[in-house]
Amino acid sequence: MASQDPSLYIGIDMLANHRPFSYVALGADGRPVAMGQGRQGEVMAYLAGQRAARVGINGPLHPRGDTMTRDDVRRELVPAPAVGEWVDVRQCEYELSMRGLRATRTEANPADCPPWMRRGFGIVAFLDRLGYEPYPAEGSLQYAEVQADASFGSLLGRAPYEASTLEGRMQRQFILRQQGMPIHDPMDFLEEITPYKLLNGLLPMEQICTQYALNAWVAAYTVWLAHYKPRRVACLGAPEEGLLLLPLRED
Repeated sequence: MASQDPSLYIGIDMLANHRPFSYVALGADGRPVAMGQGRQGEVMAYLAGQRAARVGINGPLHPRGDTMTRDDVRRELVPAPAVGEWVDVRQCEYELSMRGLRATRTEANPADCPPWMRRGFGIVAFLDRLGYEPYPAEGSLQYAEVQADASFGSLLGRAPYEASTLEGRMQRQFILRQQGMPIHDPMDFLEEITPYKLLNGLLPMEQICTQYALNAWVAAYTVWLAHYKPRRVACLGAPEEGLLLLPLRED
């Protein structure tokens, strides 16, 4: 029974440069037991205190390897890339692109990667030292890559609005509601819009999550889904570059 599962399903987003990480921790019932923002040290301390946890990290786990330069790998991909093309991406990035989903490009040299990616590499190194293992290890402590924009696109069936816009945030929040996540209904926000509130800056913006919080939500949901409904999750990429979990729409 899910209620007997002691694990937490934790989503972490690091996209906001110079700002705290956003995180969401779900229990076995899919309801949040912790959520908010924390500095890197605080988040690491929280992860270190877990005895059973599956962590979804919104972003690459490692710099790009040489997977997409190997002929044996390329021949097995569907569709197989043309000769000389797609050699400067990770395998999971190629697979996302072939699904029509937005993919974050990762450089081979960590120094060439943006700061938020390097922070993610540091989190992975820290998790390795704590005894966390990369998906699909069956230990009590596990981590996996999630790409939030691709996840929302996969669940929606098309590219979502930009995450930085109000409509993009509302759309993502509604997608999570459709998946059964106990998150505030964004339609309530629309019902409270009046000319007076709009003119006086009194809109209830706290009802709409930030894009970073939404990224953490979908990362937590994805690792939860991978445990309880594995057929609704695709596993993309190569183990040496870090496997990526992608939530799928219900048929």
